[in-house]
Amino acid sequence: MSSTNGELTHLKFDDLSVYEDKMMKKLPADLIPMVAKINEQLPVAMEDMKYYGKSSSQFKDLLLNSGMPTVMTCIYQATARIKRTRNALRETQLKYAENEVIIEAKQQEFKETDNLLRKKFLKVEIAKIQSDMDEGSIVIAGAIKKLSYYLNYFNELKKQLAKEGRELNEQTIEELQAEDHIATAFTQAIDESRAKNKMAINAGEQIYFRKLGIPQENAKLDILQFFADEVEYLDKNPGKILPLDMEDKFIKKMIDKYKHCPKELAKRRGVTLLHEDSIIK
Repeated sequence: MSSTNGELTHLKFDDLSVYEDKMMKKLPADLIPMVAKINEQLPVAMEDMKYYGKSSSQFKDLLLNSGMPTVMTCIYQATARIKRTRNALRETQLKYAENEVIIEAKQQEFKETDNLLRKKFLKVEIAKIQSDMDEGSIVIAGAIKKLSYYLNYFNELKKQLAKEGRELNEQTIEELQAEDHIATAFTQAIDESRAKNKMAINAGEQIYFRKLGIPQENAKLDILQFFADEVEYLDKNPGKILPLDMEDKFIKKMIDKYKHCPKELAKRRGVTLLHEDSIIK
């Protein structure tokens, strides 16, 4: 960092030149060429990295980080990510604004103080804050891109609901709970059964079915039949991969078959599954 006429210039820590005066003399000679290379290449790398600047890719968020048995599941996940990203973006922006004020105050103090040691200390403090702000700019850019993507994804999901003749509101969310949980229960049970050579459904999934009012033995038979259908397809079509929508069609079939079960279970217990006077339509 340098000062001119009492003014402080922005000291960047993207290279090692700031350390050369004192620290370079203490470095082993073999490190000097490495420092020169870093001074040359690191600023370019930092410039390239700003085009990414986010914790995950769109591909990973859509296919690997999101479970997708139903549109409703995807909407839950999208809204949760939108809220988290919005809050993180707001926090980072506020921190950035706070640091700008702090730097302004320290620069003012630098101008006014005659204490040389205090001036040196202020230089380091300001440089540290500016370095954090540079990193914060990358985080803000990444969060904006992530939030833009999640909003696009959310709007695509709303369009899918609209194609089904449904509007995204509290009543729709409540009405789709049965479908969402039935799809989740069967998806998880299929994955668990595959891990056990397609011979058993673990206790956790059986409890899930029971809580949904779905007879456990029926669910097990349906899953075993699905596995049998997969084997039959592969036997009849050697060398081919299974249709990508085969499991999706099975899950949809299970939803249609069992979606009445939760409501009947609630009725047997003498309770109403959905109180329409307690929601906003």
